[in-house]
Amino acid sequence: MRADLHKSLIYLDRESIADLFEVATGQSPDTMITKNQGKKAGAVIPVFSAEVSAQETRSFKVSTLGMLAHTWRALAAEPELDSTKFAPKMISKYGWFSGELNVYQASSVHRSGGTNEVLAESLSDRAVREHYRSLAQECPEYAIMHELVCRLCKKEYSAFVAAGTSHDILILETKNTAISVERWSNTQQYRVRLWPVRGKCETHLCHSNNEAERLVDALVLRAWLSNEQI
Repeated sequence: MRADLHKSLIYLDRESIADLFEVATGQSPDTMITKNQGKKAGAVIPVFSAEVSAQETRSFKVSTLGMLAHTWRALAAEPELDSTKFAPKMISKYGWFSGELNVYQASSVHRSGGTNEVLAESLSDRAVREHYRSLAQECPEYAIMHELVCRLCKKEYSAFVAAGTSHDILILETKNTAISVERWSNTQQYRVRLWPVRGKCETHLCHSNNEAERLVDALVLRAWLSNEQI
């Protein structure tokens, strides 16, 4: 369970985990409802008006990781998604796919040969891709990551090649940190870089795949321990 829990840290959806924890345990957190109302002078706001909105704030006495541990059996019991059954405009589905628990959205693409393909993208992958696209526009150092799609499986370090470069890159993202792993095709060297939201980039040079994996494990764990304390 600890290994599965560690893999789930990369794209942990805190709001969904909190909802599941509340339903599964029946524990109600301290809740505060804040209503924001915009009203023009002399106007009468009807019930259910679009100008009235409320924000809910919940306060739990357990961390998100603690919630995940409590609800892990329910999450582990979710079904494997069958990609052959994905269809355009299908309702949102969540479940396990290639060892990752996520929500997927499917869309239809018409090819020049007259065929249609149904493509599915996880919400976490889309969020990371859009995040790095915006970073690429602001920071030249991120430009090489522009079209990369992030994956959780650490065994796929060499599976994603950035066009126009002589090395492979894998990107992992946590809440406040990005970790990039670069492998040069003509050597066995790996450059592991930690990109915090605030502060300077931290660079490490590794001389083997195992050394790079151990370092990434340590950096991911350190980043998430830091995030939980924020």
